[in-house]
Amino acid sequence: MIDRRRLVTLPLIALAAAPASRLTAQPAASTPWPTGDLVDLGFDPALGETLIASLPNYPAATGVCVVRNGQLAFEYHRNGYDAGTLVNIRSVTKSVTGTLVGIALERGDLASVDLTVGDLIPDRITPDADPAVAGITMRSFLTMTSGLQWDTAGDWPTLLAAENWVENTLRQPIVAPEGEVFLYNTGGSHLIGVMLATAI
Repeated sequence: MIDRRRLVTLPLIALAAAPASRLTAQPAASTPWPTGDLVDLGFDPALGETLIASLPNYPAATGVCVVRNGQLAFEYHRNGYDAGTLVNIRSVTKSVTGTLVGIALERGDLASVDLTVGDLIPDRITPDADPAVAGITMRSFLTMTSGLQWDTAGDWPTLLAAENWVENTLRQPIVAPEGEVFLYNTGGSHLIGVMLATAI
């Protein structure tokens, strides 16, 4: 079985493997996040209590923060979590992968987001996939307009259980013209990372 943690970190590994001469180290944060007062930042002073009272409506929420103008005005954690607890960031990974694409474009490591599945990972297209998937661009995966069928509730568990996330995603039927219909697609987001890792 494929280790899903490795798949999620694939884009990061790909950039880490890039030539060291192309990378520049960033200094670690040396100061804590600036804090401010709810009232001074223009919030109702009862906002913190209101947010805490609403948390039972969101059982999966582990905490809440209020930030304005770069200042942390309120922070609350629960269920054993604190500011230093590592958590599964799920779809935040989509933003990270998109950022890595932007970095690769800026550095010249990725020629274009208009490169296709067929350009970058043709060997990953299975015989039972629609041949048109070869023409789907990285751009359309970034904008969630690949045209591949995807049911957020039903296809996520199927993806998790799949031996091969790339093949599972590319086997989905095409149900809309590329670039025209927004269909939230976690499998497509995974393909962005795989395509990027191949390109660089």
